[in-house]
Amino acid sequence: AQEVKKLDIDSVNKLDECRIIISEIGNVIALVRMVRAAKRSVFSDEMPFLPSYATPADALDAEGPQSKANAKSGVDDAISTILTKQDTDFVRAFVNVFRGVIQKSDNSFMESFFCFVPALCLCWMEASIQGKEIMHKKNITRDGYYTDDGFAVGLAFTLSVLGQTKTYESLNWFKSIQSKYAADEEDLMEKKNAQEVKRSAKIAASKQSSWFLSNVEDNTQEEDDEMTILHMMGKRLEGNRREMAMLFFSMHGAQAFFKDIRSN
Repeated sequence: AQEVKKLDIDSVNKLDECRIIISEIGNVIALVRMVRAAKRSVFSDEMPFLPSYATPADALDAEGPQSKANAKSGVDDAISTILTKQDTDFVRAFVNVFRGVIQKSDNSFMESFFCFVPALCLCWMEASIQGKEIMHKKNITRDGYYTDDGFAVGLAFTLSVLGQTKTYESLNWFKSIQSKYAADEEDLMEKKNAQEVKRSAKIAASKQSSWFLSNVEDNTQEEDDEMTILHMMGKRLEGNRREMAMLFFSMHGAQAFFKDIRSN
């Protein structure tokens, strides 16, 4: 990710720009799903007010048995249509439209998009941590935010449109990054233990001889500073692990939106 960030064009970080675009795509899809859920909620609230299969007043006022039967049949058909009509799946429509556009045009450079995902995830992680840190400051700017799940939805959508979901899963990206964090944490614990042993040894030596006590105190202060740095590194590592785990679960849930559209 750091190497990709160096590819700035016109003083614009293209990696961050790509991340922002993917997040906006995911936010749009989430908005569409929210509107669809609101529509279903409104219809559900209105269901108790729909007339039953009893003959309505308009059918009773109709002249002749045939007219009454036609009126009742029309009302029954209208209610049946409302109950059985399927909502338009806009997410499926989005995937099919974008997939059709990409197939008709020359976008061969997108064939390796799945290789770009790890760099995008690391870029998102850094931006997410920075946004949360801004939320704790006194003067909160527009760059501060608590969560950004639009990136996970947008990334799952992009992989589904390009038909690269299974190819991306073959990278075992999240398993690899979690293994790396585990190795880094183990290495950090070894450094902390070594520092503690070194500090304890110098304190024990200082008790036996007071001649170099001042020198030992200076060294102890330096070692305390090193321990503080190691603790800060540990907190940063834990924060990175937590952010990547949250992204993994968000992407796993977002892929369910497009699961039935992969083979189309």
